[in-house]
Amino acid sequence: MEELKKPSVLCKDCIHCKITLSERIIPGMLPFAKCAVSAKVIDPKYDLVTGKLVAQKQKLDYCSCFRIDYDTLDHCGSDGKYWKPKNKNGLFLYLKRCGPK
Repeated sequence: MEELKKPSVLCKDCIHCKITLSERIIPGMLPFAKCAVSAKVIDPKYDLVTGKLVAQKQKLDYCSCFRIDYDTLDHCGSDGKYWKPKNKNGLFLYLKRCGPK
C-alpha cells in the first residue's frame, strides 16, 4: 500500500488563509477557509466623479481546492507554492523552503 506523505506546510499557518470568526469557533469548519491568493475582483464600483475604485467584492476559492495539483492552472499545489508564514514561528520554515536548493 502507498504511504501518505505529510505536507510540509499547512494552509492554516499561511498569511493568505482567511478564516472567519464562525469558522474558528465551530469545530470542523476549518476546511471552509479561503485563500486570498486566488482572489478575483467581481462587481467593481467606481466613483463617477474621480474615476477611482471605491468598492469591490472579492471571490475567494477554498484553500482545499487551491492546494489540488493542476497542470494547467496556477495553484499552490501540494507543495504550497505561494505559502508565506502567518507569524514568526513559521519564518525559519519559509527561509528553509526559499533558500538555495
